[in-house]
Amino acid sequence: MPGHGESPPWPGYDLEPIADAVHRAVTGAGLCSPVLVGHSAGGVIATIYAARYPAAGVVNVDQPLQAEPFAGLVRSLAGPLRGPGFAQVWEQFEASMGIGLLPEDRQELLRSHRHVRQDLVTGYWREVLDEPPAELARKIADGLAAVRDAKVPYLFVAGHDPGQEYLDWMNRELPQSEVVVWPGGGHFPHLAQPGRFAELLAEPARWA
Repeated sequence: MPGHGESPPWPGYDLEPIADAVHRAVTGAGLCSPVLVGHSAGGVIATIYAARYPAAGVVNVDQPLQAEPFAGLVRSLAGPLRGPGFAQVWEQFEASMGIGLLPEDRQELLRSHRHVRQDLVTGYWREVLDEPPAELARKIADGLAAVRDAKVPYLFVAGHDPGQEYLDWMNRELPQSEVVVWPGGGHFPHLAQPGRFAELLAEPARWA
């Protein structure tokens, strides 16, 4: 994604333009109706992509789609996130990811590639921080309706139990979705069980 790895930074990181950039990459690669796999914010971008462009399916790795709880938390911390308190606030978010649940070699993998930038985090969260809650909710509802109406297969892989309320909500919003829960993986179920994750991806590969 823009600003990650060796991808160049962008002036802003609103998610719909990033989904459009993914589509340009897909088109440039000569692909058609791909299966999108995204972890964390990448899961949101994959979902937006499927709402805007032909897609054979989405695999969302541990990114809940109910925005209200997350948006409320992020907005309550807007000052520190955008100010000198960023490092302390980010530690709280990182502590909630369950990194310590992973095998030691996977923890080291994350530590060795860890490069957290304040402008990148607040850039990807700008819409959550700044948009009116009603507008944010409308955008999410419209996007999920497009995915639902297109009957795009949808797989949600969680590293912890998301709770019955969330499962019921997912079933209403995306009745074609399947939820797989691998307890003990925290925010990184694909790193906790990489072999199992590779096997799981073999089935979505056949959706196309």
